[in-house]
Amino acid sequence: MKRKWILFLLAAAVLLSGTAMALAAQENELTPECAHHYQIVSFDRDGNIVLKCQKCRDVMSTTFVEHLNERDYEPLDVVPDGIVNAKDYGYILRHYHESTGEDTSDPDLYGGDEYDFGD
Repeated sequence: MKRKWILFLLAAAVLLSGTAMALAAQENELTPECAHHYQIVSFDRDGNIVLKCQKCRDVMSTTFVEHLNERDYEPLDVVPDGIVNAKDYGYILRHYHESTGEDTSDPDLYGGDEYDFGD
């Protein structure tokens, strides 16, 4: 009799654990993924950008050039014209560095006033 109870309890435990795992999997499927809302947290002179989702805290690194001429890329289309372009780059460069206290009148911030075209 004892043996039957032990087998019954083991079978019940296996059944309950399987049910619990199925419910957990179903819950994961029903949980909607984050509709990311990225904001710039870091931007350097070379166009390297770190973006952080304000909802789920996901962090990603990218460059401005990777998104150049991309349509409707909200994190970098800060001048609302529907496309990531030089206007956005200038705006981000100036305003991000102003927010960090960097002197935005420094010509070196924008690459300096001397250009080497390899002549």
